[in-house]
Amino acid sequence: MEREKGTYTPFAKFEGPMCFGGLCSLCNENQLTVSKMSDKQLNQSIKTADLGLMKKKKPKDLMGGAAMAFTDQADLFSLQFEEDMTAKQKGLLMAAVFASDYMLYEKDGGLCQPNDKGGCTTTCWNCYCCGMVCPCQVQANPKREN
Repeated sequence: MEREKGTYTPFAKFEGPMCFGGLCSLCNENQLTVSKMSDKQLNQSIKTADLGLMKKKKPKDLMGGAAMAFTDQADLFSLQFEEDMTAKQKGLLMAAVFASDYMLYEKDGGLCQPNDKGGCTTTCWNCYCCGMVCPCQVQANPKREN
């Protein structure tokens, strides 16, 4: 959204896949299109990528994959946008990359996390549905003998 004189107008829409992140992000790049939009297109799929393209890149090597699996510090993004955009519009898109990273990729708690049962919880992928990000996770707990 852009704000001018107290009113907000839609500027761009980020659209991506329904399933993303988790272990899938170790092997695949996630791509989100950045398209121009108007008030009437708020609830419509556009996916023209006429303003740009955002990608969450997969790791290049085993060390990058391990860093991505066990820390939140290894996410790599690229943003391509049209050159004829204003500096304010480019800044909005760059801010949207940070917001997307937080909202879509950081909320799953990492790919592999210890759980309260002494095991490990692994996020296979995240599913975006109805405005919510729902992680698909697998828990591995050690067998306890009584």
